[in-house]
Amino acid sequence: MKKSWLKRIVAVLCIIGVTFALEAWFNRRALLHGYKDRNLRKKIVFEEKEGSKSGVYKVKLDKLKNVFVHELIVSTEEGAAGSYSLVYTYIDPYGNEKTETKTDTVQEWFRLQCSYIDKYLKSLEITIYGLEEGELQTVLLTNRVEWNKFRMLFFLIMGLLIYLGLFEKCFRQHPERFFAVFALSLGSLIILAVGIKKVSWDEQEHFKQLYQTAQGRHVQWTEAVYDFGSSVSATCNTKTEFKELRQYMNDPQRQQIVAEDYREAPYLTYEKFGYLPSIIFIKAGQMLRLPFELLFYAGKFGNLLSYIIILYFAILAANRGKMFLLLLSMSPTLLFQAASYTYDTIVFSMITIGIVLLFREVGVVEENINREAMILSVICIVLGSLSKAVYIPLILLWLIPIFTNRRLSGKDRARITCCIILAFAIVMFTFVMPAISNTVSGNMSFGGDKRGGDTGMVRQIYSMLGHPLHTIKMFITQMLKFDNFRNLGTTAADKHFFVNLMFLNMGTLGILPEKWSILFIIAVVLTMFVSTDQVKRIPAGWTVFAFVIVLGTVTLIWMAMYLSFTPVGTDAIYGVQARYYLPLLLVIFSLIPRRRSTGLFTYESIWFIVSMVSCLLTGKAVFELVLRNRLF
Repeated sequence: MKKSWLKRIVAVLCIIGVTFALEAWFNRRALLHGYKDRNLRKKIVFEEKEGSKSGVYKVKLDKLKNVFVHELIVSTEEGAAGSYSLVYTYIDPYGNEKTETKTDTVQEWFRLQCSYIDKYLKSLEITIYGLEEGELQTVLLTNRVEWNKFRMLFFLIMGLLIYLGLFEKCFRQHPERFFAVFALSLGSLIILAVGIKKVSWDEQEHFKQLYQTAQGRHVQWTEAVYDFGSSVSATCNTKTEFKELRQYMNDPQRQQIVAEDYREAPYLTYEKFGYLPSIIFIKAGQMLRLPFELLFYAGKFGNLLSYIIILYFAILAANRGKMFLLLLSMSPTLLFQAASYTYDTIVFSMITIGIVLLFREVGVVEENINREAMILSVICIVLGSLSKAVYIPLILLWLIPIFTNRRLSGKDRARITCCIILAFAIVMFTFVMPAISNTVSGNMSFGGDKRGGDTGMVRQIYSMLGHPLHTIKMFITQMLKFDNFRNLGTTAADKHFFVNLMFLNMGTLGILPEKWSILFIIAVVLTMFVSTDQVKRIPAGWTVFAFVIVLGTVTLIWMAMYLSFTPVGTDAIYGVQARYYLPLLLVIFSLIPRRRSTGLFTYESIWFIVSMVSCLLTGKAVFELVLRNRLF
């Protein structure tokens, strides 16, 4: 016992030592060539434009003698807005002289604007546009030692996770515990590092809807809440600017009520069930009168905490694909999604634990079905499908254990089947009936994308009914394309490999390069074809039935995107994203026959691969996409 605690103390000290060593490395140029902030106020020249109050500020430095500049700070009067460009000559690591140009904005929200340079400069020319005389206060060049708390926290977390994965037996034997520590630490870091910015998919719309629900019937919009919900925000790409944004949004003036609404339905409607964890935490934050920044973080943390709790028990209960589920749950996309404002976290989590409970009963032939587990599974799948009814066909997979179990009587089998089909019909009713009723009544304004565009569910249905054969052909063509995972509508987004879009994707922050998908694919293959589970195979006929259910769910996903998010009459389907298939993956995995692990592929070897690949990929995504070029 004493040796184990000594080992842990030594490990903690080593992690702390490595963290400080790495932080010192990132500050090496400041430690070696640091200087006090260089104020260029005396170098500023103002050139006024004829017929305009605004003009052009210029700062020119020709003889810098290879001065290392970490960042350039432009200080302005509050309310000043414009832009600036930087043209500088620097020496690269090979001794070559190069010239580079950068542009950035002067934002009325901030007094300090910042640009990272991180070069040894020989000359620098700064041109600032759109400001009036006197609005520019000064320009600073900096290269000071700065112990970056986000970077240090990242190194501490990664060191801890690698140690737990490699050396702590209890985490190896209980992977759900490793997942909880992994998701809580990295997820919290993502929340704090992202700040008050919209970075996830339609995050401002999700925040707006759950804030309205948390407020009840009488909705009071503060300026800070209204700005974020309306996508009114400043562009931030440096630590200094994120600090300015926090100060601006937390300003008491931004907490004043600027608009009020009265909602007819003040309660939580079924399609907003996925917002419940965030709503609870935001409501608690409002009762505690937290400033906007902490209130914003609280809502995200509620979403993250629900993800951790539900997936913890899903991994714990899984008897098919435990390692696959662990790898999936710790992937960058799902963790980033859990640390954002969205109902997709509850959708994935609830459906996943429902599927886990379902497949625990598949293959149970000579014993009684666990009815409590069945009821809980059905409830979870139903709740997970309330916000996205397209996933409700997965509940029909319960017909597999019902009809393969020999202990069930004919009457019990009939009763349970009727209950399953009824639950399926009720949820599908919420998806189909509004469309049918509004189509029959001719309500052309029903449905469509709230963000705008020539969309409308009823109008789209009329278009489909007017061209039935062409619509069927278009659907088949679109769904059978091998490229159907890349359908985001922009060239920049559509060029990525579908594995990266599905698992290594962090919204507007970016996507890891294609080469990193190789590691993920290798880990998936090992978990998929080398099993550590002792479960019976599913009969071939029922396997075909399950794949038909999955195909039907995929069809509903495409149908929903065509009806609500594709411009009316378009000969294509827009908006289908790779992450929409994530709730289906555990089902597909559970249907693939696997063999017991032998030789090198023991449980321990698979565990090491899964834990370390997850640390590498998610750590890489957080460092490169969330931290680097944003906070240092």
